Amino acid sequence: FNYGNLWRELNQLPQAKAAYQQAIARQADLFPAHLNLGNVCRDLGETAAAIACYQRAIQLNPQHPLAYRNLAQVGLNHNQLTPIADLLAAWAKVDRQNPLVWNLWGLTQQQRSQPEQALKCFQQAVQVAPNHADSLNNLGFALLRAQRPHDALPHLQRALRLNDRSVITRTNVIEAHLGVGQVGAAIAQSQQLLAQQPDSAAAHTLSGFALVQQGRLRAAIQSFDRAAQLVPNYAKAVTNALFAMLYRDDRPAVALLDDTRQWVARLPQPQQRYTQWPGDRDPHRVLKVGYLSGDLRSHPVAFFLEPILTHHDPVQVEITVYNTTSVRDDTTERLQTTTPNWRDCASWDDDRLAAQIQADQIDLLVDLAGHTGTNRIGVFQRKPAPVQILYIGYPGSTGLPEMDYIIVDERIAPPEADVSYAQLYSEQLLRVNSSVWCFRPHAGMPTPNLLPALTNGYITLGSFNAVPKLAPTTIRLWAAVLQALPTAKLRLKALSL
Repeated sequence: FNYGNLWRELNQLPQAKAAYQQAIARQADLFPAHLNLGNVCRDLGETAAAIACYQRAIQLNPQHPLAYRNLAQVGLNHNQLTPIADLLAAWAKVDRQNPLVWNLWGLTQQQRSQPEQALKCFQQAVQVAPNHADSLNNLGFALLRAQRPHDALPHLQRALRLNDRSVITRTNVIEAHLGVGQVGAAIAQSQQLLAQQPDSAAAHTLSGFALVQQGRLRAAIQSFDRAAQLVPNYAKAVTNALFAMLYRDDRPAVALLDDTRQWVARLPQPQQRYTQWPGDRDPHRVLKVGYLSGDLRSHPVAFFLEPILTHHDPVQVEITVYNTTSVRDDTTERLQTTTPNWRDCASWDDDRLAAQIQADQIDLLVDLAGHTGTNRIGVFQRKPAPVQILYIGYPGSTGLPEMDYIIVDERIAPPEADVSYAQLYSEQLLRVNSSVWCFRPHAGMPTPNLLPALTNGYITLGSFNAVPKLAPTTIRLWAAVLQALPTAKLRLKALSL
């Protein structure tokens, strides 16, 4: 055993492995030898052997936390979650006051797409160790994923005070500040993050996102460009830049498509693209339509999609919904009842999701995200369906050659506009009469009251939009309107206001 330790100190792992194996051959119940052999197998990349060693070590000494910890970390790193779930439960019984067990258990639940259980684990970790920075960070991140930034921020700020060198925690603090509309604080934190890691692509991307929320679009796009330079094929920087470009009013409309295509060329390119599809070509059969979205919760996309799902004729159309968010609420539950084919795919990578779409023999795949934050552009790059269409959720062009069509109305693409809107999209336009937005009022929505101007004596104009949409052109137009209506008032509402 000590000979194996010596080889391990010298970083001669094969020799250390052989020595530990000989020690175990001579004394099969030697707990430290099984533990150290597991560590060597882990470092050699022999994941299955490492897991077996840790499991044997736990059998020999169920009270020792190190074997549990190492087993859990190997399982998490290699997505081998089944062998460790029950063992973590056993560890928690013998070591309930150790925040490590609760954190590892929570991380395991996150990878198993069990966000509520993960949140409970992190809450328990903070309860047993209120000043444990990792526990506070994990709890804050879980609350962020649950769309609860107001609840997340205090825990993350406390974690950062305990460990102000943690890049992960500072990153989460920035996201929490943005989530509650504290854009200035987010920019200040992103500047500190860049001071810590000036060559971090993730830090530049976060800084760019915060600048977008202040409407500083040129500076934001420069940040995304720097991130994409530091890490070529960095999809998050590219899609953030593409989304930010939708807000710009300092570029001619006809130039935006060229800009979009240049950025799209910087996306990572998948190794596999489907060129054949197994669907039946009988024109009289039921059409298989797939909807893919990461916003199937209390979100505008979901509100506008619900009437579409409920009005499909099942005699003509078979619907499959691909839900790519792990956040669930009452809207999610209600939407799921509208279709018999519902797939929760938040934990799936692009290859797996694209393969499932093709296996489902989807004829027409509808994207409801474009380049927004919940996008799965990588799936559409793989072209798992013969026809791919962009619909509600993104009004601009994706610039993807694999996106065949976009559904528009006369407001998104006015037919009488000076610029031919066909020149502004890489997709072919599919026009519908009236509106693409199929709105259904929420249950319990109050009845509109009388026009306030009848009693106020003046008109109140309103805009409840995100700040980046308030471009200089818009502000000048509003100023002209208010000058023409001297008694009118303008009411603005936005998260960051």
